[in-house]
Amino acid sequence: MIDLHEALETAAEAARLAGDFQRSAFTEDHDTDYKGPGDPVSEVDLESERRILKHLTDAYPSHGILSEEDGGVGNQDVRWVVDPLDGTSNYLRGLPDFCVSIALEVEGTLRAGVVYRPMSDDMYAATLSGDSTTASVALEPAETTDPESALVSLPYSSSRAGRDDVWAVHRAFGSTVEGIRSTGSGALDLAHVAAGHTDAACGFNQSLWDRAAGEVLVEAAGGTLTDHTGGENHDGDFLASNGHLHGTLVDCIPDRSVD
Repeated sequence: MIDLHEALETAAEAARLAGDFQRSAFTEDHDTDYKGPGDPVSEVDLESERRILKHLTDAYPSHGILSEEDGGVGNQDVRWVVDPLDGTSNYLRGLPDFCVSIALEVEGTLRAGVVYRPMSDDMYAATLSGDSTTASVALEPAETTDPESALVSLPYSSSRAGRDDVWAVHRAFGSTVEGIRSTGSGALDLAHVAAGHTDAACGFNQSLWDRAAGEVLVEAAGGTLTDHTGGENHDGDFLASNGHLHGTLVDCIPDRSVD
């Protein structure tokens, strides 16, 4: 049996280790490569990942890892899902909206998640059993019920896949809600929904490490998380909301099955 409180504390410690390093190196020049178009990776990503994985594997040597830069290793029944630096493009341009994202998955179910924003020292953290004592930011979705007063974010993949779908939803939401937001970090966008800073996030083609911790935060806070049609089997395309606006926003999303 895994003690989720201890696991959450360990994840938060690992996130701070990486975040402290990212903050200290923020103003420096960094060697950068590209994994694909619009998808940079720097030595800061790699060193952050190294620090996180060492801390997690020292604490839980039998657990597996799925990380953005290192891939999947070890026991995949109990594994940590890690994005060491979500928002690399922002980081390299001197923009403060980036974060560390760490989630614990047990037998296919996400159970605990941490999203840490180093530049403001904001720790979003929770387990699905209701433990958020490690967090520095209260998790409570907004009470917004009128879509005309809603702020909605649109995290989408740097791979440029499915951009037409993103723009179609942007147009649909733009005619309905107060404003569209995007931090450049899917994990942060989900954390903002969980904390009530925004009212919803409509994600496109998000990898598991981009969204895993943020999804835990939304569900633990009492928000709603589905696919774009309102179904339960969401994957990289999701809609997370405060719950009150969910049906309205689902109805706004264009039906992709109709050409």
